[in-house]
Amino acid sequence: MSKLAIKFREVARHLKSAIPQVYVAEKTDESLDKLLESSERELLQTLQLTADNKQDYSFVDIYAQTIAYALFTARVFSYIRDKQEETETFLDRELV
Repeated sequence: MSKLAIKFREVARHLKSAIPQVYVAEKTDESLDKLLESSERELLQTLQLTADNKQDYSFVDIYAQTIAYALFTARVFSYIRDKQEETETFLDRELV
């Protein structure tokens, strides 16, 4: 497994453990609750906050992976933009 894949796995696992805690701490009708409801309505009617088993999708899995890949994409595009502008930033290093 590549260093990047390992890093993604670590980030997604950390997010996976944090999301249910944030969901419980939030009041009903706040961001995560609304996002879960709309995901159930628009994507998977059987979607739950957490999965009952490893074969089922869960909101936490989908949301954690989405955030991890969004962070990666933002970093890649920042790195590319910095190289095009020929400026040196803290992103001017390996992507891992």
